[in-house]
Amino acid sequence: MSALEQINQQNHNKYNYDDANAFPVKAGFWNALITFLSGIFDSSGNISVDTISEKTSGEGVTIDGVVLKDGEINGVEITDGKVGATNAITANADGTATAIISAVEQHVVITSTNVDHIVSLPALDELEDGFKVSGSLVNTGCELRPNPDDQITAVTVNGVSATGGTEIALDNSTAGALFEAIKTSDTSWIVKSYSKTGAYRAIIPD
Repeated sequence: MSALEQINQQNHNKYNYDDANAFPVKAGFWNALITFLSGIFDSSGNISVDTISEKTSGEGVTIDGVVLKDGEINGVEITDGKVGATNAITANADGTATAIISAVEQHVVITSTNVDHIVSLPALDELEDGFKVSGSLVNTGCELRPNPDDQITAVTVNGVSATGGTEIALDNSTAGALFEAIKTSDTSWIVKSYSKTGAYRAIIPD
């Protein structure tokens, strides 16, 4: 039991003091109270601690509206002190599991062993409008699809319905080429492609 909890319990028990905002402090506990508070607050009233831990498991810690939780700030992953650090992802035969781009990624580097293997975009309902993720391939090209949950008639990619496994071929014939996917609404993606020199390449899903 902490010093403050001891003070609260013993004073309330002895004096039956019900005011939650003020209560008498026994002299025997005064030094403990001062020691406890001086270890946290400096002379200007600033809090100084080495560690802040969440009280409720899985909730993180909120400071002035900013949520710190599991290595993320407001849901954005922090890696090696960098916000939105590059994440490696490997295309697979069906674009599920680890081949799905996370909703917190800002850039992915894709490895593929087959041009028919697939990488899937995050689920639209996990994202705000304007969410943007870019990516590049390090070897063989692959296919880019909407998230498995979004492969329905109502969802479009570059104006083409996502039903039936609509996909975009990501070509790696030009080293350093880049793609960019932008959520424009709850039912649509715009996907762009650029050469290593920044030249835009129009792409049509099939």
